[in-house]
Amino acid sequence: MVVNSDTPFESFFETSNEMVNKLYSNIHWSQRGNFMSVPTDCPQRDERLGWTGDAEIFAPTAAYNADVSAFYTKWMRDMRDGQSKEGGFPDIAPRVEDPQDGAPAWGDAGVIVPYTVYRMYGDIEIIEDNYEAMKRWMDYIGSQNPSYIWTKRVNSNYGDWLQVGADTPKEVLSTAYYGYDALLMSKMAKAVNRTEDHKKYSELHTNIANAFVKAFVNTTDATIKGNTQTVYVIAVAFELLPQNLIPLAANHLVDNIKAHDWHLTTGFVGVGYLCPTLSQLGHSDVAYRLLLQDTYPSWGYSIKYNATTIWERWDGWTKEKGFQDPSSFNHYSLGSVGRWLFQSVAGIDTHEEGVGFKSIVIAPKPGGNLQKMTARAQQAINKEEFYGLSGLQLQVWRFISIVTVLLQDFTALVGIIGAYRENYELTLTYFIITTIVLIMNLVNTSLRNTIIGPILDICVMITAFVFSKHLKSTEYEINDSKAQNKV
Repeated sequence: MVVNSDTPFESFFETSNEMVNKLYSNIHWSQRGNFMSVPTDCPQRDERLGWTGDAEIFAPTAAYNADVSAFYTKWMRDMRDGQSKEGGFPDIAPRVEDPQDGAPAWGDAGVIVPYTVYRMYGDIEIIEDNYEAMKRWMDYIGSQNPSYIWTKRVNSNYGDWLQVGADTPKEVLSTAYYGYDALLMSKMAKAVNRTEDHKKYSELHTNIANAFVKAFVNTTDATIKGNTQTVYVIAVAFELLPQNLIPLAANHLVDNIKAHDWHLTTGFVGVGYLCPTLSQLGHSDVAYRLLLQDTYPSWGYSIKYNATTIWERWDGWTKEKGFQDPSSFNHYSLGSVGRWLFQSVAGIDTHEEGVGFKSIVIAPKPGGNLQKMTARAQQAINKEEFYGLSGLQLQVWRFISIVTVLLQDFTALVGIIGAYRENYELTLTYFIITTIVLIMNLVNTSLRNTIIGPILDICVMITAFVFSKHLKSTEYEINDSKAQNKV
């Protein structure tokens, strides 16, 4: 029997690929088995504690899977209670008898989790409740690292925990996280109208980014110290690189993955940003290769050997080495790819200017051998529901994404992705066709269990097919991969 806190699990994710479905199931059950009062790292051995690094890297996935807004609000009280007088957030919350403050990527949960809840649920209160504690954490780091390179007060300094076949320099990781904290603080300060703090933390992020590049980046070819998948992923995800170096860094990232025979090497920290960053950089094809890989190290490897939850380590068990120690077989950290399944594969996201899914982005990025995908992400928006639905196989389209319910005063930004172009401008013709599809799906939702349901399904397929033919012949193209179209 699995017992967990009351965090309603209303989302689902399903594809035509059984391994991917099993991965999502394993992520789901790992979350259920660990979200009991606190986000424990594992439920079965003597730890069973609220390890902060595990929590922060998994938080976006957790928020897609279930309504965890109240759960994380309570846990952030534990974080504040465990904050040291110097301002250090703990490695574990509630804090145990541990004299050390949080390590890079662990203590940073005190900033990342409130931001995640704000972004996913539009919750301003969690920022207000934790604002002074977050500022103290920033001062805790900054006061001892005036050069903006985080090398002091790193405490246990775990690094990219349980990375495999890589050695990410810890000072690169810590400094990147310091920059990420500053970036998120600037966004949260803006959200709560702290104008001076918004300016302060924006400037801090710029200063850290400049120091990061000077200390760790070859500005000629964009190689980053360590040359691991994780260093490139976090440098891009945390907005630490100048624009002219990003394409070069993307090439290094892909080359590294290719050099490892299309396998990942990331540990706890890098894994959550790996696939999202690849998609951001226009390399969703590489992200899909990692997703569908089933040889060690990969998500598929454990599934091939009948895993029912996420393993703590990529080599928790291998044919060559057997069981490793220590090793947990229910440890959700490496399941943080779940965020990418919803955000990029299903294409369901909240727009930066409309957090809490007030402004909804629908922009699926089909790939791999997935022929069909259906997903639903429910967020706690005024106790309402939002559904994202995909699932039509066409010759020139892998699948088309359709919004089936749009709430009053909400906005949907729709990006349709075809086989030959990244994004398309929706002209009036396409707007009309899309509107018809939306209305059909809206009606279909209420008539799903009647004889009319299948008839409307056929109508939707025909309409979407016509839609795809129009898109195939269009001359309009948007080159900016972030551009979206308002519907």
